[in-house]
Amino acid sequence: MLNAGDLKQYLVVTLLVTGVSVSIMVAREFIPLFRVAENWVADLRMATLTPNAPQSQQVIVVAVNEDTLAELHYRSPVDRNFLSRLLLTLQAKGARAIGVDLLFDQPTEPGKDEELRTTLNHLNIPVVVAWADADDNLTRRQVSFMKEYLAGVPRGLARILKDPHDGTVRDLFIGNARAGDGGLSLAASLVKSVGGSLPGDAQLPLGYRGWPESGASPFATFPAHSVDLLPDEWIKDRIVLIGADLLLQDRHRTPLSVGVQRKGQMAGVNIHAHSVSQLLEGSRLRYLSRVEDLVIYSLFAVAGIILAQLPWPVVARSLFGLGIVVMLWSAGALLYHRSGIMVPLVMPTLTLMITTGAVTGWMWRREQARRRFIRLAFNRYLSPAVIDKIVANPGQLRLGGEQRELTFLFTDIAEFTGLTERTDPEVLVKLLNDYLEGVCDVAMEHGGTIDKVVGDALCVIFNAPLDQPDHPRRAVTCALALDRFCQEFRAARFNEGIELGVTRIGVNTGSAIVGNFGGENRFDYTAHGDAVNVAARLESVNKHLGTRISVSQSTVERVEHMRFRQAGDLILQGKTETISVYEPYNAYSHSEIQFEEYKTAFESLKDMHANAIVLFGNLAQKYPDDGLLLFHLSRLDRGETGHRITMTKK
Repeated sequence: MLNAGDLKQYLVVTLLVTGVSVSIMVAREFIPLFRVAENWVADLRMATLTPNAPQSQQVIVVAVNEDTLAELHYRSPVDRNFLSRLLLTLQAKGARAIGVDLLFDQPTEPGKDEELRTTLNHLNIPVVVAWADADDNLTRRQVSFMKEYLAGVPRGLARILKDPHDGTVRDLFIGNARAGDGGLSLAASLVKSVGGSLPGDAQLPLGYRGWPESGASPFATFPAHSVDLLPDEWIKDRIVLIGADLLLQDRHRTPLSVGVQRKGQMAGVNIHAHSVSQLLEGSRLRYLSRVEDLVIYSLFAVAGIILAQLPWPVVARSLFGLGIVVMLWSAGALLYHRSGIMVPLVMPTLTLMITTGAVTGWMWRREQARRRFIRLAFNRYLSPAVIDKIVANPGQLRLGGEQRELTFLFTDIAEFTGLTERTDPEVLVKLLNDYLEGVCDVAMEHGGTIDKVVGDALCVIFNAPLDQPDHPRRAVTCALALDRFCQEFRAARFNEGIELGVTRIGVNTGSAIVGNFGGENRFDYTAHGDAVNVAARLESVNKHLGTRISVSQSTVERVEHMRFRQAGDLILQGKTETISVYEPYNAYSHSEIQFEEYKTAFESLKDMHANAIVLFGNLAQKYPDDGLLLFHLSRLDRGETGHRITMTKK
């Protein structure tokens, strides 16, 4: 049985799939960019994957081309005496039916007009003449003349349907048989005249006939002026379409205008020929219904959700998603080539991308929340020393604290935020756990109390809750041990391909209030006071000094038998008093000679000797990895003197 959490998850997934699918459907219908993109991909399939077909044996085209017009006395309208003779010739050669894709919307020479009208009315074979009305941008006078001139002659609308967004002819216009004479299209009227059946729809997707393998036209095409020279068997029992095939007249963009074949724009008479052929032979082109499209979008929305949650690297998931898209497009191409079914490709691909991106973004936010939770959990980390004290004396749980001298040690990893952004969460969690386990072990080995762990940062208290008379020395010794551990840990991670920043350490001794804070139901053993803030500032100031450990004078003066080199008298940001800052001798980083030579150079800096810049310059060349040397050399290069330094940044 499903619990509330499972039901909520299923509800969210259902709403996401439904929302994305419906949005994609609406976008395709009402945003021209998406509609044009989907149509263009469909056109490309039609232009490149339409199966080859033998040249039609039912339909031929008789074209009035430039050579034909050159034989006549004038170009427009086409000489009606010539057309009359052409019709009679086609009848004599045994044409099955004739469709005339020429508009007779104005008078010419009266004798020739009458001759053509007589021929049209007395042919012994079916003939359908193109006509148009006001919906086709004809004037009232033109429409009136056509009705009178073609009275008694079967008519068919020469209307060609174009996509309003890109002007491409993708649909076959059939018309309305119940509208009376002239309600059907030219192609539908021709098919009906030879006894063919018509679908009940007013229009259908136009499936252009495939080209023969020889590369010839799908329909045999002959110049109108040469028909009387053709063998009768080339015309016998064929439906003949007569129309203009001129470069700048009655030409239309079709799906075959895209792709590698680039058939170019097609004459209107040829579009009517494709329409007649499709109505006679049956349509092989089918676009999916809106419901079928919605099902496909929903399937790809679900695929996007699953893809986003696969426990794989980003590259692997991206390649898998690309594979899904390739399979979709390959299946779409094959389905059209084999069965004439045109499935959407652009919008399902977009659906997959949107859902994958949305779920990935949501999961990223959830992961970020999980990381914040981990940091907060570490923030509540409690040292065993505090626990032991509480077990020995449960009265320590009472709220309150005491004023006492403490030594604080702060650590932080440089540039850790950037590392979290470019590291896989599982790798990052293991890295942070190993690091914190190591530094906490070092701190507790030296008697420190873990006050806080915030992310990668660590705060350790010495001399609380247990008394430690040597707490300053413990803290400095702990800082040196931490530095050695962190440098070795960093080197090991670098060998694994993880660029972990250096760990900076600040140590300060001072008075603070330490005890239990947070309320009756929340135990938090911590310290408050300016000494805590100074230790944190000393940790941060390392990045400016070029050091890894900074110790205040209040700590140094309480430590015997340990050596330090002075970094300077600093006025920390937000402070007015000067704090002398030192770096402890670290055999892991400095040699004895290097340590003593720095002290000599620093004395010259304190005394403002002119040769200080020379001394620091020579030492910098000798020890190019000594950050503190480089820090003072850069100050001297800027004209700064002395050892008193005002910090303008944290």
